[in-house]
Amino acid sequence: MTVSWCVSCDHQLRKTKMARSQRFTLVRFLAFIAYLCSYFALGRSTVQVPFLLWSTESLPSLASPAAGHVVSSSQLTTDLSSVFNSGPHTVLLFLQDKLSKDDFTIYGGVFGNKDDGAFLNLEAAMHSSPSSLVLPAVEWSAVRDAPALLQEALGVSPVLVDPDTLSDLQLDPAVSNLMYFTLPYCTGLHESCDQVFRSNDQIIGKVLSIMKAKNLLYTAIYTGLQPSRIIPETLMSEQPQGRSLLQSPPETNVPAPIMFNVSNNPCIMLWAQNLSVSFTPSPQWIDLAKETPTFDGSLCNGTNSVLVLNYQSGIVLSFTMSQKLYPVSARYWFTLDSVLLKSPNGSVSFNGSRGIYAPAEYSFHCMSVNSFRDPLLIRGESDPNTSNWMVNFVDFQIQGFGLANGTDFSYASDCAGFFSAGIWMGLLTTLLMLWILTYGLSMILQFRSMMYDIQKRPMCKKGYALSARTAVRFLEANRTVTPSPQKYQQDQSRSRILPPGKTPFNSSAVRVTTKPDASLSMPGPGTYSHEVAIGRKVVWPMSFGSPDWVKFPQLKKKTLRAELQCDKDFKKHRARVAYLRMYF
Repeated sequence: MTVSWCVSCDHQLRKTKMARSQRFTLVRFLAFIAYLCSYFALGRSTVQVPFLLWSTESLPSLASPAAGHVVSSSQLTTDLSSVFNSGPHTVLLFLQDKLSKDDFTIYGGVFGNKDDGAFLNLEAAMHSSPSSLVLPAVEWSAVRDAPALLQEALGVSPVLVDPDTLSDLQLDPAVSNLMYFTLPYCTGLHESCDQVFRSNDQIIGKVLSIMKAKNLLYTAIYTGLQPSRIIPETLMSEQPQGRSLLQSPPETNVPAPIMFNVSNNPCIMLWAQNLSVSFTPSPQWIDLAKETPTFDGSLCNGTNSVLVLNYQSGIVLSFTMSQKLYPVSARYWFTLDSVLLKSPNGSVSFNGSRGIYAPAEYSFHCMSVNSFRDPLLIRGESDPNTSNWMVNFVDFQIQGFGLANGTDFSYASDCAGFFSAGIWMGLLTTLLMLWILTYGLSMILQFRSMMYDIQKRPMCKKGYALSARTAVRFLEANRTVTPSPQKYQQDQSRSRILPPGKTPFNSSAVRVTTKPDASLSMPGPGTYSHEVAIGRKVVWPMSFGSPDWVKFPQLKKKTLRAELQCDKDFKKHRARVAYLRMYF
């Protein structure tokens, strides 16, 4: 890689390159040692990491591997050689401490919720680049040697670059450049992997934005130094042979529970897979389940029980329990009132009475009892020096009263409720399927077969059976019939006397009851009088003068407020009606 700050800084730049090259060699050596240790520790395992490559320039097309195929070191070397065999290239290598393809499944965006993923900048760069290659499974040894392969293909040494100082570098596109960026991986219980992946994605987006602002073509690679999740392989020779359906699983070495005895009788029992405590802001867990404690200070009676675990490291865990009668349930219940954590540097108390309880004759069990994530143990008032102290109990079970089974726990009351989200989903799904089944059966019962139609159909009264023919079976032969002379002659033998006329409209009542006015047929002297007022007009309301309400046509009052079509016609023609009323 050629990095030019100024003409007078060549000697200093050479020293910087040599120091970075030595540091990169040390990183490779440490990665190799970590690989050997992990390989011998894990035995046979599928050590795979994903390998993502994209470029803003056109690269030779590479065939995507088949599903389930693991890319070997030789195949990756061949692919990289074919990509960078000609011309100068600027390569950006993003090396993350740990990476697996399951990380993309867990923390990536899903369909319909893409914006909530942790790889937004990475996905945008992959989609917008003209050339890209995705290898879901590559051998760890091949990815470990990727910097050396790129150095051999490009002919330049890799340089570790800080994203904050990348904008100050002046890159020469006429020669090859190889820069690599280290990205962290989530560690510890308090650290969110989603936040770490989002931070790494922002670093990738920042680097790509700087390269875009410089108007430089580049090829970027995103992969991991080691896998974050390792899938163990099981050899066929290691699997049990023959019939194993009724074979009992092999017994594992389960440590005995912690038991406090009074008068040689068990009084308090506790068992946990891990009893972890931490005293630092970044959790550094100390598992106390691997140590053997003493019970100095423990006591047990009918109403109160205290289990004190004293360890050689100076750490003390104290569990305080009590029981009393609750009239609502008419039975005794015990609660874990507090958990006290002591060390030479101080002490802190955690209250567990709200979430850790069970019937007095039962034991309490929970897969996770902690004070930081969905806590069942609530921190009480403590010194500022102990504000970072935490406890985490895995597969925790305790019983402080009613140990009638000797060395065995009584029936366990689990912290997981019966009506959980999964059970509600199952119940609703079952009810939906039952409703669908009931509806389907009701529809099937309504179907009618052919025999049902035959039995319920009205039968013919003539005695015809099903599919019987009622037509004449044997037709008569055609024959010509000669008509007689009277066939088309009218019958003249009937009488020609017409019947009497009938009353019009079959009614003999008087049709007109009133006589016409004689003045119409015989007009008198005043019939044609022309003394009529001239210039008569209709006076309407809301006009000058007094309105003539008598001459104004009005609608009849109705009980129904709806306006009929006849009312609309009346309003439309009432002006004409009022005018004609002056004369008629």
